[in-house]
Amino acid sequence: MSTKINHSCTMQMELDLAGANMTEKRVAGHLVPRSIPDFKHFIEETDWDQRFLKQFGKWMDRLCWGAVILSTLFFLQVGLGIILK
Repeated sequence: MSTKINHSCTMQMELDLAGANMTEKRVAGHLVPRSIPDFKHFIEETDWDQRFLKQFGKWMDRLCWGAVILSTLFFLQVGLGIILK
């Protein structure tokens, strides 16, 4: 079953609703929800955020500290340039 959605601009999109009754599929060994209620349940009821932070937390911390240090150096240079003019 295909449904066409027309927007006020020239964008058109076709949705394939044939598999709407299937609740999940397997992608690269992980179960992926197929519908909005399943996704909502995944976000609200599972510990996805804790698992994500456990796996990528240290890397994200390092990335954020690098961004803080680079922005501090940049704005320090800009600030000193304005003050010393």
